[in-house]
Amino acid sequence: MSPDQLRALKQLRQLFEEGRANPQQIKQLSDLLSLINQQRPVPRDWDADINDSSDKKV
Repeated sequence: MSPDQLRALKQLRQLFEEGRANPQQIKQLSDLLSLINQQRPVPRDWDADINDSSDKKV
C-alpha cells in the first residue's frame, strides 16, 4: 500500500466512523480497496474531493 493510499484510507475510515460518509465517499472507498487489492497506484488527484465533500449530507 502506498503512502497516498494509506492516507486516503485513513481519511475515509474517519468519515465512516463518524457516520458522515456520503455515497461518493462510499464509492471512493470501494475504488480504493479495489486498487489496493490489485496493488495499483492511486491516481494523483484521486482523493482531491474527500475533504471537499465530507461536509455534504445526502
